Formats: sequence, C-alpha cells, structure tokens
Amino acid sequence: MTARTRLAAAAAAALLAATACAPTVPTEGPVNTSDIAPEPDYTLNIDPEPPAEGAEPDDIVAGFLQAGAGPQDDYAVAREYLTPEAAQEWSPEEGTRVYSEDYELIPDGDSAYSLQVPVDSALDSAGTMSHPRSAESFPLEMEQVEGEWRIATPPDLTILEEGQFQAIFTDVTIYFFDPQHRFAIPDTRWFLNRAGMPAQIAGRIQDGPAEWLSGAVVSALDGTDDASAPTVSLDRDSQVATVGLDPSLVGGASPFELLLMQTQLEMALTQLNTVSSVEISTGAAEVEIPDETSVPADQRPDIEEMPYTTSTMVGILDDQIALQEGTTSLEVSGLPDLSAYEPQGPAHPRDEEAEVFAFLDGDAETMYHIRPGEDEPAVAAEGEDLTRPSMDNYGWSWTVDNEDEEASVQVAAYNGEPGSAPQPVSADWLEGRTVTSLRLAQDGTRAALVVEDGGVHTLYVAAVGRNSAGTPRSLGSGQMLETDLDISEVRWATNDSLLAWDPVDGDPESDDPPTTVGEIERIWLSGDQEVLPSGVAGLQNVASGEGPSGGQTVYVEGSVNPFLNELGDEWEPNDEVEVRDFAYPG
Repeated sequence: MTARTRLAAAAAAALLAATACAPTVPTEGPVNTSDIAPEPDYTLNIDPEPPAEGAEPDDIVAGFLQAGAGPQDDYAVAREYLTPEAAQEWSPEEGTRVYSEDYELIPDGDSAYSLQVPVDSALDSAGTMSHPRSAESFPLEMEQVEGEWRIATPPDLTILEEGQFQAIFTDVTIYFFDPQHRFAIPDTRWFLNRAGMPAQIAGRIQDGPAEWLSGAVVSALDGTDDASAPTVSLDRDSQVATVGLDPSLVGGASPFELLLMQTQLEMALTQLNTVSSVEISTGAAEVEIPDETSVPADQRPDIEEMPYTTSTMVGILDDQIALQEGTTSLEVSGLPDLSAYEPQGPAHPRDEEAEVFAFLDGDAETMYHIRPGEDEPAVAAEGEDLTRPSMDNYGWSWTVDNEDEEASVQVAAYNGEPGSAPQPVSADWLEGRTVTSLRLAQDGTRAALVVEDGGVHTLYVAAVGRNSAGTPRSLGSGQMLETDLDISEVRWATNDSLLAWDPVDGDPESDDPPTTVGEIERIWLSGDQEVLPSGVAGLQNVASGEGPSGGQTVYVEGSVNPFLNELGDEWEPNDEVEVRDFAYPG
C-alpha cells in the first residue's frame, strides 16, 4: 500500500461509512448464477451545502468546487450551482483535478472569470492518474438565473482539494497480461467509493489498459467496442461476486480463455474486502468455468502474479565477473580473463539455466556477451556512452547508444548466435534526447528510463511492444513520473515501484574519494514518492529487484563503505565484501 493509499484509507474511515479496500490473494471460485443482489451500502457523510441566497460569483465557484466532493444523486447539489442548461449537460465523471495549494479566481471581463488551479494530480475518465504539478486554467462564464449567480460553463470534471479526494476515492489495481500470458501487469486506477464500484472495476478491465500501456499488454476481456458493460451482483453472505459479461466475450471461449477471464476479474475484485471469489454469467445463462485440475497443464493459465527476480546479484571483482548472494561472494568458473576489457555494468538474466552475462567495456562503447567455457566475449552492440545492460526474460539484452547525444535503443539476442547483429527498437519520442539509465521490469512489458533533455533528467516508464515471438519492436512514449531528487539512474524495486538516484561525483577509488552524501528516492507508479531516510556517503550504485513482500533486499555501494545492505532505516556496512558494481538479474 502506497503512502497516498494509506492517507486515503485513513481519511475514508473518518468521513465515509463505506466498504473499503483490503488487498488479498485471489484463489479460485465455483461457477454459478444469481439474481442481482443489493451491493453494500456506501453512505457518504459529506453533505455539500447548496447555494446561499444572494451569493457572489466567487462564493458560487467556491461552493461548486466543495460540492464536487458530494457525488450523491448524480452530484445533485453541485448542479444547483449551475444554470439549468449547464446542470443538464455537465459531465463530472470525465475527470478529476486535485490541488493542495489555493486556487485563484481571476476576473476576465463582464461576468467571466479564469479559475487558476495548481494541479497536483489528475484523473482521466478511465481513472488513470497523472501528476502534472502545474497550473491549469478553466474559463468560467457566470449568468444570473432569477437574480442569482450561476455558472454557465463548468468544466466537465470535478476539482477537489487533496483531503476531499482522499476521502471519496479509492485506488484499485487492475491487471493485464503480457502477450505470452506469463506475467500479470499492474494498472492502478482510481474509483469513487460508492455503490457500483465493483461493476466499474470490471468495466475498466473490459475497456482495456491505460493508454500508455496499450500495445504492450493483452486482456482476457478483449471484446468488441459494442459489447455491453459488465454487471456485478454481490452475495453479502458468501462474498461471491457474479460478473455478468456480454455473450460476445464468452461465446466460443476455450477453457484457457475462460480460466484467464476468471483470474483477471478475481485479481482485481478480491481487493475489495466484500469479495472473496468471482463467478461469471452471461445474462441468465451460467458460464461453466472448468476446474483447473481437469484441464491439461499446457492448456491452463500459469500466470506469475507477482513477478520476481532471484536474489543472486552479479558484480565485478578484480576485473572479473562474480556473483554475490547476500554477503557471500561466488566465483563464476569457466570465464576467460576479462581484465583487458575493463568490464563494468554487468548484467545477467533471471533464468538460472541461461548462464550468460552481459557487460560494458571500460569506455562504455561496446556491450559484450560471455558464457562460461567461451574463449572470449562476443560483441553484442556498439556505440557511445552506452547504458548499463538490462537482460529481459525473453532472451534479449538492452542498452541505449547515446552517440552524438541522440538516444538509440538497441537489443541483442543473448540466446542467439554469438556476434549476431543488434536490432534497433523504435522510440521516436527519444529523438534529440539522451538516456542515462534503462531497466526492464521482470514482466518484460515495461521499461524504466531516465531521459536527459537540455540538462534536465526525467523518469519515465514506457511500454515495450513485441512481436509474437517476443522480439522487442518499440518503446512507447510512456508515463512521466515526478521525482523530488535529481536522478540519473533507476532500478525496479517492486512491480509497481522504482528506486532512483544520482551517483556522487568523483572517483570512489582515488586516494581522496568523495564523501558527499547521496540520497535515494522510491517512486511508485501511482505517483507517490519517498526519499529514503538515510543517505549514503559517496553514493555510487544501488541494487534492488522485484520480489514478494516489498522486493529483494536493497544493497548500496558508496565510496566510504563500498557494500551496505538496508537494515530498517539505516545502512549496515560489510567491509569483507569486495564485489563492486553489483546488480540483481534483469
């Protein structure tokens, strides 16, 4: 649960008598149908005030914004602040803007105003959140109706103060899949905590992924545009949610597809503490979901719901590739002498059977592949100022060539013929920019990048487009994530969070190593941020990786204490470990 989620939960508990969310692990559920049952009561204790008689335009605007926190009866009170025509046409669920600092209402002619809102967060109509953190202007025309001021041109959205938003919205993670159905891909959405939310969750799944993820993931509920929206009825006693789907979604579906539908719905809906299992119906007809044990293993989903990496890191020891398991260093036998290459930035894949490593030369101009038993490393890619290799779970090593300060994403097959030519990955949005760090998520559908443009470093998470064989073809323009720190490096910490930092300037191996304290920031894909409480003197490198219960143990490399592991809010040094430049698989 993110920091914002915790705040939201606390505020909701104080202000709402409603069903809250509590993530659970989905299992399986029997199939049945039921009549539509009443959903849990969602009673909002926020009662907006209607317009006061004789209120001035600024009071009408303030009242309208406050009433946006009261969605009861289709925002009936908020509509009282509008002209009759505007009240009929206003569409508040097209989006939401969230602010924490005061807005300004600026006169802009006769009966016209400009509402200037310092937007911290924004929701689109699909409940996807972004964090523009910039001012947005909304023109408002005021008219008098029977002698009372009313708003004639409201924006088609709600504008909420942070506390209001936390009180009435809930975040739920819906899931999609990589095209080969190996991994579950999280997609966080925000919902009004009111009756109908379960059906809204199912509807968002049917509508498909967030725009930035489209093209990289697939859905079991991939229907036609004219498919009817899902319905959800809930049996309070059994906590079974029956999801009614359009017949076009289930007609002719294979056992694999039916099981995948149920898995996708359960992963999302069982986050509600009123739902323990899911059944599927279509109209009045029962949809028979096969028991998994009756389906051959190769015909049933085997989804990794929480993608993870192994705990063995790779690093450099005396110009050789070495492995590190916790505080234990392990030699890799069968590798040739690599000292002439001055290896740096080593990487290896999660697959323990794929005993292959990637690394850069000392000038960061060549990426190599090497396996035990080979006489010399094979050139995988060449360029200028290459980023540290990242090896995905589909057989590809990634790097970015920044020659002439023009980023070009390159991939090389690590299971292919030695010396095979690298392939470019289309990423037009990087034109004229450089990339200082790139890291693939374990699911292979998302890449985290730090992009430098005009001296400013920005963090993105971009969708990876692949062909049917898993070959990377494109890198989408992605989702920008705000950071509080200046950063140039990024690693995945969990499947929905990252660690980012900027190495401290200076040579850590010199007689006078840098002692400036570097800080590390955790950034959730939901937009939350947290600077870790303890910095590291001479910070150079951070090793983190996806895994259960918050990810793998975080290890840090500094110039004063070269090997440290996270111990609560502090860092515990270990002077006996000599491996450097370490990283988890990926």
